[in-house]
Amino acid sequence: MVNQTGNQGLPYPEPDDEPADMPVFVQALAEAIEGKLVQVFTSEAQRSTKVPVPTSGMVSVITSTDVVEFYDGAAWKRLYPPAVPTFTRGTVVPSNASGVNGDVFFKF
Repeated sequence: MVNQTGNQGLPYPEPDDEPADMPVFVQALAEAIEGKLVQVFTSEAQRSTKVPVPTSGMVSVITSTDVVEFYDGAAWKRLYPPAVPTFTRGTVVPSNASGVNGDVFFKF
């Protein structure tokens, strides 16, 4: 039988488990830890291939763009560097459906 740590749910064997089960326990522990590390990928495509079903709270670094992101349960969100706002200007104010939070529009 496998026990789990109280905080992160990491698996560990009971004292009376057979020694032959140790490779199975070590693999389960390694796989449980891997999902909790900051994972490094060269691109978003590589991340999607290696982590097709991310779990909420995962953190990754994309080395080609030097971006750090976390998975919020629905999508990858940028942590660093912060998103740069888009500055635009014109005579007609754009609708709220355009752009993203943080964008700046100057009406003149």
